[in-house]
Amino acid sequence: LRLRLRLRLRLRLRLRLRLGMALRRVALLALLAAPAAPLATPRPNANNAFMSRVVAWFKTSDMVRRKHAEHVEGDAPQHLMKGSPLAGAPDSLKLKFIDSAAGKWIEEFMRAERAEAGDWKTAMVIEAAGDDFDPAAARREVDAMLDSADIVVFSFTDCPWCVAARTLLREELTAMGEPQPSLRVIELDELPGAQGKRVRAVLATTTGRTSMPNVFVGGRSLGGFTDGDPEGELAAPGVNPGLRTLKAEGRLADVLRPTLTPEPQSQTQP
Repeated sequence: LRLRLRLRLRLRLRLRLRLGMALRRVALLALLAAPAAPLATPRPNANNAFMSRVVAWFKTSDMVRRKHAEHVEGDAPQHLMKGSPLAGAPDSLKLKFIDSAAGKWIEEFMRAERAEAGDWKTAMVIEAAGDDFDPAAARREVDAMLDSADIVVFSFTDCPWCVAARTLLREELTAMGEPQPSLRVIELDELPGAQGKRVRAVLATTTGRTSMPNVFVGGRSLGGFTDGDPEGELAAPGVNPGLRTLKAEGRLADVLRPTLTPEPQSQTQP
C-alpha cells in the first residue's frame, strides 16, 4: 500500500512538473511573438553605444565560449536560436516573432555584431569547420550548389528569418508564374557530417555573412531577409537592402526575373 501511494505521489509530481514546463513554454513563446510596442524617438548614438557594449560582452562571455566549444566538437552548425523554445515552434509563430519587440532587438544586435565583430565571427566559423577544412574543396561544393538552381537560399531549419525568406520567395515566384524548381533551399543543419559547417565557412569568407539566410540570385548573394549588403567575391553588385525591403519597394520581382532560366519552348514540325 505504501509503495502504491509513493508511486502515485511521484506520478502526480511528474505530471505537475511537465504541465508547469509546458505552460512556461507557451507563455514564453507568446511573449516572444508579442507585437513590438511603439518606441519613443530613437537616440542613434546612445543606442549604438549600448549595442557596442552588448557585443563586447557577448564576445567574451562564458556562454559564447561554451557554445563555440560545442560547435567545434559537433557536426551540425550552431546558431543563436538553436535549442531555444522558439526553435520548435510552428512557422506561423516564427514569422510573428520577427516583428515582435524581441525579434527587432535581435535584428539590431546582429547588425551590430556584423559591423563590430564580423572578422571575429568569421574566424570562429572557420575554426568550427575543423582542422581538415579545405577551403578550395568546400568552395567547389558551394559552387555546385549555386549552379543547381537560379535562386539558392542557404538556411537553418529553425531560424525565423530563414522561414520568412523561404516563404516570401515561394510566394513571389508563384505570383510571377515561375516554377518552384527555380528555387532551391539548402538547410545547413541537415547536410551530412560537417558539410554544413564547411559551407558556412565558405559563405562567411565570400560574402561576409555568417548568419542565415544567405540568399543567392544568379550565383550572387543579396544578403538576408531583413539586412543585405554582402561583401566579398560572391556578393551581388549594387545596394542590396535585403528581401523584405526589396519586396516593400516593389523591386523584388525585378531582381529575380533576369536570373530565371526560361523554360524551353516546344518545337513543332513544319
